Amino acid sequence: MAVAGYPEGHPDNIETVPGDVDVAIASLSEAEKKRYAVATDESGKKEVTVCRDANYKIEMEYLKKKIDAGANLVITQMFLDAGVFVEFMKDCKAYGINVPIVPGIMCLNGAGGLKRMVPMCKTRAQHMMDAAMKANEGGDDAFKEWAIEFGADLCKKCLDAGAVGLHFYTLNLEKVTLGMLKKLNMITHAAHDKCLSSEADAKTMVSAQGITVDVVQGGDSKVKDAGQGYAAAKVRVAA
Repeated sequence: MAVAGYPEGHPDNIETVPGDVDVAIASLSEAEKKRYAVATDESGKKEVTVCRDANYKIEMEYLKKKIDAGANLVITQMFLDAGVFVEFMKDCKAYGINVPIVPGIMCLNGAGGLKRMVPMCKTRAQHMMDAAMKANEGGDDAFKEWAIEFGADLCKKCLDAGAVGLHFYTLNLEKVTLGMLKKLNMITHAAHDKCLSSEADAKTMVSAQGITVDVVQGGDSKVKDAGQGYAAAKVRVAA
């Protein structure tokens, strides 16, 4: 059984720190400084957000209870800073959570989606947003090329730090995911090119609940219960 992990704290427990950016950061504990984010509010003002140590402690203790109840795998929610994941692995060890911790890698398929996801998840992204928006100036293909480089580097840092595997949030789009896998030498160039030769994006998908949607002739869709076995086999790359 797998459970979710929140390296930066659950979004509901991430709060705005009073003061301007410098003052807010200075007020953080050493642990909080490793997971805070700098966001921009609707008025354009920058603000610091973080899951405070007290709330983070409650979350880690709750995660430990899930493991003690029988969970044997943790898949994290999305993050965009490998350092956050590395610290989360250390924290898991400190709390006696000794099961595999798998990083959840969000595949960045477009600048618009990235700009929506960051504030929704309250994730740390101040180190990469400028580069992402700069890449997007070259169009969709240029953004995806940047996303492949960024994502492969994120994956490599997680694997080098001891991650046992990778879980991709593909959003039913395969180009960036396949590009990262090729960059990481996890699939061959031939396999990469073969996968991209078909029109797979959003034509066929599988959810963690075991529901697949297949396109049939005529453009109609057919929904079927795939069963947990099928979902478990597919969700790592198609969730």
